[in-house]
Amino acid sequence: MSYIVKSFVAILLLLVIAASPAVAQSSSSLITAELPWWGWALLLFVFTFFLGVIAVIGGVGGGVLFVPIVSAVFPFHFDFVRGAGLLVALCGALSAAPYLLRTGLASMRLGLPMALFGSVGSIIGAAIGLALPIGIVETLLGVTILGIVAIMISASRSDFPVIKKPDPLGAMFGIRGSYLDTSLGTTVEWRVHRTALALMSYV
Repeated sequence: MSYIVKSFVAILLLLVIAASPAVAQSSSSLITAELPWWGWALLLFVFTFFLGVIAVIGGVGGGVLFVPIVSAVFPFHFDFVRGAGLLVALCGALSAAPYLLRTGLASMRLGLPMALFGSVGSIIGAAIGLALPIGIVETLLGVTILGIVAIMISASRSDFPVIKKPDPLGAMFGIRGSYLDTSLGTTVEWRVHRTALALMSYV
């Protein structure tokens, strides 16, 4: 497991602890008594600045880290936090997309189908999430974080997965490409498999 993966596993586990009701209530009430409103604004600016750097390097959406940390530490209502998390993820993606596309680290052929299916699933999920009580949503958020940790720990050869043959759907859409790995100084060729399963999972 690479150093970045280990770091993110540790961060996500800390998020689960920080998002627990006891820790969240004690930390929020303690800091609220000491900071004025402009102090919260300054802390939020510094936090989102570093979050933008970490999210792009780690390849995760900013909302994955923003929502658990801000809802656990900052004295903001959870509805405002998850709404702001969508904007944070959107801004991070828009700012990083030109560089990633230019260097081959992102692919429009790969991203557009995923975005289409992901948009449908996001609309349905948002409607369900707004109808659920906040406690259930926070619990599901913690379960999701633990699921991400489990996937990152159990993933094998996540840096350079070996795909002997692309599936017919991926070959039909021409989802393949290459990018320059600056750390190794070599060009890495990539292609996809299990495309239909991946599209369904995005819903």
